[in-house]
Amino acid sequence: MGDPSEFSSRSNHDSSSADDLDRAILARLDKIASVLQSLLQVSHEMLDRLEGLKETEIQQNKVIEEEGIADNLPKGINVSTLLDLPDHLRKPLMTIFKLGGRGTAVQVSEKLGISRPQASSTLNSLVRLRLLLKKREGKEGRRGADAIFMVPEKK
Repeated sequence: MGDPSEFSSRSNHDSSSADDLDRAILARLDKIASVLQSLLQVSHEMLDRLEGLKETEIQQNKVIEEEGIADNLPKGINVSTLLDLPDHLRKPLMTIFKLGGRGTAVQVSEKLGISRPQASSTLNSLVRLRLLLKKREGKEGRRGADAIFMVPEKK
């Protein structure tokens, strides 16, 4: 048989390996716990954002109802369509509604505090989406006629 001290040395070595393995497992568990904590924090932040978006949508619904816009929406546009639009499109469209259903890029830019080219570009996007119509009034020729943006016929 072998020397008893040899057996004791193996036992200490096995014990040391087990301790190393335990430490490695604990380190991995700590890392997993840290990742889970981060995921939990991100999920809470996402829930807060969603609640904020829901609150914003509720406020926008109130504005639409209070200003009577829902009753005067043009053909093909409903409140859901209006709320699904991103802010940069919805606000100019609502501004045209508030201007009596027709207005210019200059009027929209003044009301929203944006540049005239930005208002014009956004209003042209709404024309491409068939949410507004565009008509030129005034002198003919380059830059002579003003573009009037208007809502299509009512329901």
